[in-house]
Amino acid sequence: KQVVEATGVMAKPETLKADRRKVRDGLEKLVKVDGLMGEIGRVQDEGESIKPYVFVQAQKGAWKVVHDPR
Repeated sequence: KQVVEATGVMAKPETLKADRRKVRDGLEKLVKVDGLMGEIGRVQDEGESIKPYVFVQAQKGAWKVVHDPR
């Protein structure tokens, strides 16, 4: 959503090709974005996301939260 709003995507049939390029270029430049559990960062050279996560394990027939960054 941030990229679409920031790049001026028109979302019309006649601007489809240009809009796709705007979204692609905007995503490539994206460094940080707000996620559900906190900030999501990107390693620019790799395109890999760095984000918080919840880690759970099944223990004695029930789910147990092992890691929660909040």
